[in-house]
Amino acid sequence: KKVEFADDLGAYMNFSLKPNFKVAGPVLGGKIKEFAGMLAKANPADFMGKESYEVELSGETVEVTNDMLDVRIDAKEGFSVVMENNVFIILDTTLTEDLINEGLAREVVSKVQQLRKQKDFDMMDNITIYLHADDEVAKAVEMHKDYIMKETLAVAIEDKEDAQTFKINGHVTGIDVEKM
Repeated sequence: KKVEFADDLGAYMNFSLKPNFKVAGPVLGGKIKEFAGMLAKANPADFMGKESYEVELSGETVEVTNDMLDVRIDAKEGFSVVMENNVFIILDTTLTEDLINEGLAREVVSKVQQLRKQKDFDMMDNITIYLHADDEVAKAVEMHKDYIMKETLAVAIEDKEDAQTFKINGHVTGIDVEKM
């Protein structure tokens, strides 16, 4: 829900380096195995953000370019990571109670909108939502009642036991709508 810029990416992911054999093989020839071993022991941060690097292979200084490297990233638990052009986007995938409740409320909105469409309501029709839910969904609806009502043009949310049932993220929930 918010964007943060981070300098230390090690908190979110693990890096590993391997040779890009298609590019590095023809340049390094017999030194490719030594290069692979050197990369396996190297700190990947030393190779990030530069166009070329000088490394020592068999007592000889060799220039290595970015296209000779295969940078692998592996997200740590609770994160998802993608990289493009040396820019990383990291998502925190930890589900908090607030996020779970918001997700339940959004699913209720989706089901209400489907019912509106099935019943051929006009887009601007005000409605009453009838809901029969377990404690978790009821809590989420109460927490996000204003959002649900605004998104669906509802004037009220009322309990109704015999409403059509849907699965809302695994919770069997009765939902019905009526035009005002």
